[in-house]
Amino acid sequence: MREPQCGLCDARSDLPEHRHLIINAIDGTNKWWQSPTLQNGKHFEWVTITLDLKQVFQIAYVIIKSAISPRPGNWILERSLDGLIYKPWQYYAISDAECWEAFGVPPTMGKPRYRSDSEVICTSYYSKLNPLDGGEIHTSLVSGRPGAEGPSDTLREFTAARYVRLRLQKIRTLNADLMTMQSRDPSKIDKSTTRRYFYSIKDISVGGQCVCYGHAKDCPLDPETNLFQCKCEHNTCGENCEQCCPLYQQKPWQPGSINNGAVCEKCQCYGHADICFYDQTVADKKASLNINEEYEGGGVCIKCKHHTTGINCEQCEDGYYRPLGVERSDPTPCRRCRCAGPGVTGFCIKDDSFILEGVYPGDCICKEGFSGSKCDHCALGFKQYPICEPCPCSPAGTEGETTCEGRCICKKNVEGAHCEYCKYGHYNMDSENSDGCTPCYCSGITNRCRESDWGVKVISSLNGWRVTDLYGLHIVDPEYEGDYLKITNEAMLGFDNYYWMAPPEYIGKKLYSYGGDLRYVIGYTVIEDHGIQNDAPGIIIESDPIRIGYYFGSRKVQGNITVTLPLQERPWSHLTAAGKRSRAVSKETFAVVMNNITRLLIRAKYHSDQIIGVLYSVEMEIADRWSSSIKKMQTVEMCECPLGYSGLSCEICEPGYRRVNDTLHKGVCELCECNSHSTSCDPYTGYCLNCAHNTTGHHCEICVEGFHGNPYRGTSEDCQPCACPLLNPENNFSPVCRDIVTTDAVTDYICTACAIGYTGRKCER
Repeated sequence: MREPQCGLCDARSDLPEHRHLIINAIDGTNKWWQSPTLQNGKHFEWVTITLDLKQVFQIAYVIIKSAISPRPGNWILERSLDGLIYKPWQYYAISDAECWEAFGVPPTMGKPRYRSDSEVICTSYYSKLNPLDGGEIHTSLVSGRPGAEGPSDTLREFTAARYVRLRLQKIRTLNADLMTMQSRDPSKIDKSTTRRYFYSIKDISVGGQCVCYGHAKDCPLDPETNLFQCKCEHNTCGENCEQCCPLYQQKPWQPGSINNGAVCEKCQCYGHADICFYDQTVADKKASLNINEEYEGGGVCIKCKHHTTGINCEQCEDGYYRPLGVERSDPTPCRRCRCAGPGVTGFCIKDDSFILEGVYPGDCICKEGFSGSKCDHCALGFKQYPICEPCPCSPAGTEGETTCEGRCICKKNVEGAHCEYCKYGHYNMDSENSDGCTPCYCSGITNRCRESDWGVKVISSLNGWRVTDLYGLHIVDPEYEGDYLKITNEAMLGFDNYYWMAPPEYIGKKLYSYGGDLRYVIGYTVIEDHGIQNDAPGIIIESDPIRIGYYFGSRKVQGNITVTLPLQERPWSHLTAAGKRSRAVSKETFAVVMNNITRLLIRAKYHSDQIIGVLYSVEMEIADRWSSSIKKMQTVEMCECPLGYSGLSCEICEPGYRRVNDTLHKGVCELCECNSHSTSCDPYTGYCLNCAHNTTGHHCEICVEGFHGNPYRGTSEDCQPCACPLLNPENNFSPVCRDIVTTDAVTDYICTACAIGYTGRKCER
């Protein structure tokens, strides 16, 4: 038997038991909210209830409990961030048919379930007549969705709301009263029937958490603002922990999850800045150091102090330098330059980055014609300090040493009255080049080039070096002794020769190292000096199937060995399968090898009685566009490439072209036929790679499954998704379609895999 019903419902009554205000639905008491009955008008079926949570939360569930009436029939649960724009969370209908008729949404049969993190379903599960009172509606917005454990970004956006709105649109009536209630003439509707129908809600419970993006465990109430405030962790800041704190911007902010806290990393500013920001371009260039001294991340320090500057406050300002032995993290690392005299610019070398180039911190930077750490004498090719005027003959282009007196005699590849120009087709006048200038290579495509203006970058690392034989049959890891690597002969028993094998930093494309130096320091220990020196290449470079080597000869060396060799073709030889020297290496072959080094080997065993081999350092120079070095890699050419070619040596095809058969020397860059849907294609077949704009096929000439159109038009809009009949997932009943031409010669498409129960050219019926 039902509980007694109140006989009077009047919001303006002086008696509390007669007032059923909306506040009753959220006050946690046994009181309830009740709408006017339909006796007062059919329009009272349309009631909107809006809850303002005062701030945005991640809503996990909404539970509604009815009071003295059945649960609502047709209604919509909605969300909003600003109270102006609302989006549906879920539709509720009296029957599955009503899902279509009232909302145009396909019904979800049985208990609600979700296929995606943002799917909006329609269910009749909670609109049943029974129970007649006290019925509950449980709506879970998180549980059961695919990205619930993360949560995913989609689910995080889907559940975010400040305003929760219930749009009630149809009261659940008794089956016997349906005919009476459906009459369009109000005078024919029995008021004894309509007074029985109204909405009543005893409780609306909204469960969720503060929007802290996984960066807070607690969210206490702030007594001053009366809002819940995230207690941010993981070096995050902001009302919702939505950003990294000012000095923790080495990596971009990310939301945290159960599996990944996404801790914000501190910028490496060496104590000289309090704020930094993240720059993706800096990260792409690997130009920012992290606190582990690795080039990873994009943190850029702002307002560097103590006369420092740079991305990491790692350099001194112009006019200052950091002496040898002073760390970057020193509280006052920079000293004022001490440079005076007619030859100085007022600036000096800022730090120890250029020691390999023969200059030291504090050395003055000289005007043209001057030289020395204090710019106190004339440079080569200039005379009469302190004037230091140019000698009549260019010292780099002149034969002999009489550059300041007599007639100028030019080297082979040099011309000009003062031997000051490279001949056409040559570049980089160098005093140590017996011919004066180097012929342009340019991959055999052109002979127009000049010296590169890119700076010198030095690759130097002991990480990842291993030891192997010539054929790579046996590979072992050496012992790491802190500042050097050690290999014992016992680890390589049975091999007359073995080599240090370079890690990835030293292999791959190294064409831009041409003419630079490869320097390394090695050592070895013999137990008795009764054996013989091994005769083998000192260094081997491979680029399948080519193997070249550099020989030093068989001579006994005491102590450490420092080797500096030029990365150019003259001293190198082809090696046989057994590692023996054969013919000389041409420039074309050397370029092919340097363009794709697959293995670089440095000799580790020198003596038959050797018991230990040691590797102290390996340094390889390479041209780098972003290098801050004062020394430029002028041994590398910069070619004027024709259309379709790019790279310093025209060794790269421009986007949209392929290098036919992947040939470097005199290789042809041919335009890819991809209908403007790809910028690359296979060098051998010409087939397009990574087709974009929803296209596929050897030439991006076909729309991918689920799309239709004409890819030959060559625009990003060529292929459009199949709408069967609509694009939203809830109303799309075929995953595929195909293009057709109608009898009226109109281009159209038909859906070819309509779901069971749907038919029509667009699955519209």
